[in-house]
Amino acid sequence: MAGVYFDDPSAVAEDELRSMACAELFEPDAVQFEAPVSRFEIEGGEFAVLTHVGPYAQLCFAYQWLYGEWLPASGRETGDAPVFEVYLNNPRDTAPGELVTEIWLPVRSVAPHP
Repeated sequence: MAGVYFDDPSAVAEDELRSMACAELFEPDAVQFEAPVSRFEIEGGEFAVLTHVGPYAQLCFAYQWLYGEWLPASGRETGDAPVFEVYLNNPRDTAPGELVTEIWLPVRSVAPHP
């Protein structure tokens, strides 16, 4: 399972945030999509991937480090695609402290200043 997030929660009002819950399909052309379900493809490219272990409620700290510390020191900037999370285990049968989530941040090299 994955979650795609289109907005920055520090810049967009909570009731205006946009996101999608997703599942990876290995044969998407074999599936008939009907509203409200639709097909969404994540573009390839360069990503920074941060693995968070712990409760979903603490993901905000991982994002703060990724955007606030790692990104400014990386020589990269955010890419044009949305950030997404990949959930590697299931909260129904995994203790909150053992949940594993990957945060995939699209990045690109910062253009040099002339």
